Amino acid sequence: MPTIDRKTSVERQRRSTKSIA
Repeated sequence: MPTIDRKTSVERQRRSTKSIA
């Protein structure tokens, strides 16, 4: 299921960016 893998990656990256911001 590449969809879930991709969604998780995006969510993780977005969370990381928000944390740093």
